[in-house]
Amino acid sequence: GLVGLSGAGKTAALEVAAGQVRPTRGRILLEGRDVSRKPERLRAVAAFAPAALPGPHDLTVAGWLATWAALDGLPAADRAARIEAQIAHFALPADRRVDHLSGGARQRLGLARSFAAQAQLTLLDDPARGLDGAGLRALTKAIRARAASGGTVILSAPAPHLVVAVCD
Repeated sequence: GLVGLSGAGKTAALEVAAGQVRPTRGRILLEGRDVSRKPERLRAVAAFAPAALPGPHDLTVAGWLATWAALDGLPAADRAARIEAQIAHFALPADRRVDHLSGGARQRLGLARSFAAQAQLTLLDDPARGLDGAGLRALTKAIRARAASGGTVILSAPAPHLVVAVCD
């Protein structure tokens, strides 16, 4: 996990690790190979949940997840099952429009997208922001399940509580 004050570079580090931003210095190794200049290799194995939920916000929760699942390249054969599982896990209202969700529900929706991908590497930018107790329990359970299935989860937080609770 990454812990630090606001502005310390946690989000920037995650964006580089997700292949969304190229590093200005240094390199990123994936399975021993430098992929710093080939961000498509990172994007092929990483799921990134940014702190701000990307649009479109005029869709239902299920529609938003289906749109992003297709854009993220989730296999069509099991896309619906993955979406349904994440809607249930994060207690999301499938038929409610995204622009009518509370801040905590939007945060859970972004997390549902990242965990639906079942990526080798899951990157979570301040995932506990806005979550209530039930949301935190769902997040912790999802992180532990992803790690138990052989995936890697890297998360950022301004305070160490969640990082200490779930990181090895």
